[in-house]
Amino acid sequence: MDSNKKMGLAQTVLFGVCTVLVIDTVAASASAGIGGFFWWLLLLACFFLPYGLITAELSTTYPDDGGIYDWVAKAFGKTWGARTAWIYWINFALWIPAVYFLFAVVLGQIINVEFSAIQIALISIAMSWVAVFLSLKPIADAAWVTNLGALCKVVVMGAIGIAGISHIALGNPTANGMSLADFTPDLNTGLELIPIALFGLVGFEVVGGAAGALKDPAKDIPRATILGGILIAFFYLFSSFGILTVIPVDAIDPAAGLYESLEALFGLTGAMGVLVNVLAVMFLFTLISNIVSWSVGVNYVAKYAALNNDMPKIFKTETKDGVAKGAALMNGVVATIVMIAYAIIATTGGNEDLFWNVFSLGAITLLMSYIVMFPAFLKLRKTDNKERPYKVKGNLTILRLACYSPMVCLILGIITFFWTPAAGLDTEFLIQVGSGVLIALVVGEVAMMRRAKALKASTAE
Repeated sequence: MDSNKKMGLAQTVLFGVCTVLVIDTVAASASAGIGGFFWWLLLLACFFLPYGLITAELSTTYPDDGGIYDWVAKAFGKTWGARTAWIYWINFALWIPAVYFLFAVVLGQIINVEFSAIQIALISIAMSWVAVFLSLKPIADAAWVTNLGALCKVVVMGAIGIAGISHIALGNPTANGMSLADFTPDLNTGLELIPIALFGLVGFEVVGGAAGALKDPAKDIPRATILGGILIAFFYLFSSFGILTVIPVDAIDPAAGLYESLEALFGLTGAMGVLVNVLAVMFLFTLISNIVSWSVGVNYVAKYAALNNDMPKIFKTETKDGVAKGAALMNGVVATIVMIAYAIIATTGGNEDLFWNVFSLGAITLLMSYIVMFPAFLKLRKTDNKERPYKVKGNLTILRLACYSPMVCLILGIITFFWTPAAGLDTEFLIQVGSGVLIALVVGEVAMMRRAKALKASTAE
């Protein structure tokens, strides 16, 4: 790629912010209440900080497009590399329809139409294929999408936070208590927030997975991680605060709370109504840009793994510009299948409120894909003396703590998708989502065994 088409530091920061900062989970995280702020700060310290620093070292030491697949494969061999690449890709393909599920809900709110389950499915499928088309563009050519998406996120989330402060400054009562006692952390609230917060804090390895598109990855990735991390943490907390000033915790709808927050903060009459709809349209664009930015890293990883015979052959397919065409097309196929299944379940089962189920399919597999990355980091530190342009500081004890702490958070996050002490085990959710996750994992294992068998046969010949 021509150097004048590669991204500099500013674009890399915006790319990272666009990837990691997800507005679609803000309403869900705000539903944890004001006491959730403690858990956000705890996860920032115990998960996000070590995860970001470790990702920066791995990305700059191994700046190939293989990203997380490459790191795991170098540490534990091709089998674990292949398994990680599959889980990492399938989570994204499962997440796409959840993003456009929310797109359809908010679009309906903007035009004042309540879409049926079938209409939501059709809109989600159509937008998933729009995302496929956009992801077939080289990252430098599509940088305007991610840059504008990052700016839209900052504007929307900043507007929510500023409106919340203005609400208080004008002497209006807050919808939720905000005394010092209200900030006291509650364990049950924390356990419910963990999976949502973790989902909203991952994605910096996507920047590393697209290292070939950066002008100076050795310098820009660590800087982008730090600068982007500060921005991301601030806007998550700021926007959650804004929502909690106007909507009672019990009334926050994770699938539609953002628009309701804008309505409550600004109203829908006159110029304020226009402002709400403008912000809502910007929010819709952030959903599109989020998928575009994630597709860069995830699809490149899948293509890289396929070129190393660790993903199905279709993932090797690329455009003349080197974009992962096969992976992008398969994203659309999986998203279509998921939304058809959603439409069938919603219409025949009478349960149209399945946003959390669709979202959880991708989120659970996403958290699973990171678990092996941390022990891979420790293994590579021990066995590979390759020069490291950026290196996480600390002795072995500190490095182990930096790895084990995020691993515990990830495992706990997966568990609490299905069970918390306060709510118990949701059997229906476990059957619907658990079976979907199991199918995704089994398909990956079967594909991996078939590739190993085919390679063995070709070698024997």
